[in-house]
Amino acid sequence: MKILFLDQFSDFGGAQKGLLDLLPAVGAAGWFAEVALPGGGPLIEQVRVLGGKVHSLPNHPYRSHRRSLAVGVPIVAFATGGIPEAVVDGGTGFLVDPPTPNELATRILTLLRNTERLRAVAEAGRLAWRERFTLENYQRRVTQIISTVSAEFRA
Repeated sequence: MKILFLDQFSDFGGAQKGLLDLLPAVGAAGWFAEVALPGGGPLIEQVRVLGGKVHSLPNHPYRSHRRSLAVGVPIVAFATGGIPEAVVDGGTGFLVDPPTPNELATRILTLLRNTERLRAVAEAGRLAWRERFTLENYQRRVTQIISTVSAEFRA
């Protein structure tokens, strides 16, 4: 199993702890985890200790779930923060709630048995990104909002 973990991985926090809790569950299911992480940090060694092979990626300032949508990588994420605004559960990705490592592991392992579904959702996510999150679309939406507000202000 290959896991692309696109989150800051330097402080021991929610998503990072979730990854560390997920690895034993993946191992217990008979899978080997190969994890790609942005940047570095002290917790990378903990991933190795838990049996994961680690690849370090350069940090990038954009939101990780949107990057995944853009390149057609299927998203399986906790339904927290701004993620539900970009990911429609079962449509453009998969949301896990409650946000526990066991629920995440269960969802990932279930989806790995249905690669057609993963591919379809990844493609839907890529198309949704093109419709909603490109710079051109963002600029158009901001321009529309400014035009509307300025018209209301002048009225």
